[in-house]
Amino acid sequence: MLPFTAPSSESTPLVDRGADRPLLCGQCLLCVSDRFLLLILLTLFIINLVQTGGTKAVSAWLISLFIFIVADLCLGFLCLASVILFFGCLTGFIYMIPDNCLFCCCGLFVVLMPAYSLVLLLGAISFFHALETKVVLSVLVPVELLRAIGGCIWRPWWWLLYNFPLVLTGSEKAASLEWFECRQIIIGSVFWLSVMTFGFVMNFLEQILSDMEASRRRALVRVLTYMYVSWMTYCSAILTSEPLVNFVSFLWRVARRMGMLMLGERPTMRIEEWAVAFVLVWIVARLLWLGSGLDQLQVRWKMEERLRFAMNNPFVAQLEHDFGEANLSSQALVRSVSRLLPAEGGARMNVDSLKERQKMLLDARRQVLWEVPSSFSMQVNRDSIVETSCRNLFKASAMKLCSGRLSIMYLGEAGIDAGGVLRDWFDSLARALADGAEDLAGSSFFTLAPDQTLVPRPVKDDDEEKFRVFLSIGKFIALIVLREKPVPLSFSLAVCKCFLKVPVGMSDVHRLDPDFYRVRIEPLLGVNGVSAMEELCGEPLTFMSAATDICPSKELCPGGAEKLVTEENKTEYIRLLCEEYAFGSFRREMQCMQEGFYEVLPLCVLEALAITPPELSIMISGIAEIDANDWHTHSDSGDTPIHTWFWEIVAELDNEDRCRLLHFSTGLSRLPPRGFIDLKPRFSVSVTCSGTAEHLPHAHTCTNQVVLHSYTSKEQLSEKLLQAIQAKDFGFS
Repeated sequence: MLPFTAPSSESTPLVDRGADRPLLCGQCLLCVSDRFLLLILLTLFIINLVQTGGTKAVSAWLISLFIFIVADLCLGFLCLASVILFFGCLTGFIYMIPDNCLFCCCGLFVVLMPAYSLVLLLGAISFFHALETKVVLSVLVPVELLRAIGGCIWRPWWWLLYNFPLVLTGSEKAASLEWFECRQIIIGSVFWLSVMTFGFVMNFLEQILSDMEASRRRALVRVLTYMYVSWMTYCSAILTSEPLVNFVSFLWRVARRMGMLMLGERPTMRIEEWAVAFVLVWIVARLLWLGSGLDQLQVRWKMEERLRFAMNNPFVAQLEHDFGEANLSSQALVRSVSRLLPAEGGARMNVDSLKERQKMLLDARRQVLWEVPSSFSMQVNRDSIVETSCRNLFKASAMKLCSGRLSIMYLGEAGIDAGGVLRDWFDSLARALADGAEDLAGSSFFTLAPDQTLVPRPVKDDDEEKFRVFLSIGKFIALIVLREKPVPLSFSLAVCKCFLKVPVGMSDVHRLDPDFYRVRIEPLLGVNGVSAMEELCGEPLTFMSAATDICPSKELCPGGAEKLVTEENKTEYIRLLCEEYAFGSFRREMQCMQEGFYEVLPLCVLEALAITPPELSIMISGIAEIDANDWHTHSDSGDTPIHTWFWEIVAELDNEDRCRLLHFSTGLSRLPPRGFIDLKPRFSVSVTCSGTAEHLPHAHTCTNQVVLHSYTSKEQLSEKLLQAIQAKDFGFS
């Protein structure tokens, strides 16, 4: 059993404890990227060319590299694409390709072949054999290219059936081969092996695409198989190109001398070769580190450390400094954006788009990571999606979860994740986590708070495995934000404030449970409130919590059962009572979620981009499609010109600003399933005579009400309303 200590306001969560820092040996091996290591090897290779062959050797290699890039890569790739599309059209897939695309493919096929041959001719270097064809003939007919392709087709069989037996028998008739002939044998062998496995690839693709219509499936399978053969052949041609072979030969020579050194010999090596040897050892050690699973053990150890921290330091919410003070009784529930602006402050705020800042989150997160892999895939069982997903998330490092491409593979299901499977996983996992939340005695990981938002369900019997799941859920919520995949999970603004370390206010408690606030808090805020509350309860008021359906009453502080509430200490009592009522039943669960969240998305990254709790709520739950007519129909409103202007402005807003207005006025980022007809209490718009037209509108989120001032025009109302809903921080008055 993990040790447990009582909650303490002194505890600080594991927000920044080197979550992205590998172990010391891992730091050394991962501190340099793959691209930088390759650049170092290329630099040392060129230095070796200068030392051994002078500038002429470097010039020759650079010329071969230039021709390789221009001819073999650019024109060769275009020819390859043209051939693939051309044969794809012939196999009945033509109806999937526009006519202009078909004509372009045929034109490329006809034009690029002679152009390819011309580039090889004018480059003065042929990778297959010396050019002997006249210029005019090469421009009109790709003779050299056809001769090279023909050699790739027949030479492997000649070598296998004729020359190879002679080599085995030691016959003098065995031919010695030039490099271009060896290259033709290699490329041709890959081509014929690809052709021989043609049928196996077709059967494999037929099984993967079994759900597709038969005619389209056969056409697509043929095209993909042509691509398989062409791509294998093309890759072999690239890997055997002259500049790449020279570079690999240099590395092999150094590796061979390193082997001789290990056997006790003393080969002669230049300084740059010793440097290459060091880099090669570095790369091998790096591959062993990543392939041996030591990084996985490190992630596991780190997550277990976070788990123990969460168990020993249960969550305690931060409260606003004036929380519970009597002079804030009713006004604390009104957003303080209703404030007098300076004369020059009448223009609309220039606020960055939420979507743009959300896109910046992933880039900002990657900047503080040691290394980000290009891709990462997780295998998930749909029948046990919560268990398998959380197990994968628990083991996955932040570097992998922030990889360039995240993909999901469902076990037992054929399909390639081009983005759709990933979206399905986010949605399916979120629904599975929320399924059964309405059942107080259920086994789901979330339950419903009094305001019908989701909160963690308390773990019974201190089951460590369930706390690990909450760590994984925290990582999943951070992944929702980073990958811009909103899900049907609705968290209260108070929970979002906890993720952002923003103090919770009295309005959050009122929104959570208006009845609790009206019965237990409001009477205390008045003059002689303690006496009034004691008369109402019929007994002295002590520092005991309010009992809930899932948590019995308990002491709010040591000796709370005997400590009486007085007018002098009632503010302390209100703070402890509200904090315990809102978060007391799931402290360790919330701390685990917070730790998992910060593992993937540290607080410093969110603070750097000034993400607010309402914005975080929208990032998690998404922007619902809000119908302005449905909103107006199921609302209480007057018939004054100001009311008319308000609804005209709502109809003109884009969906993001409508969502901001909904959050501003109700605290919700997502509507009930049936829309505004299920919004309780009913949305209302009122106009007040207090204040002036220079004040911003304000909202009573407890009653879903927007209060407007006596604005003189529609333009002025639009300006003030947009300033109010786009304000970064609202505060409380």
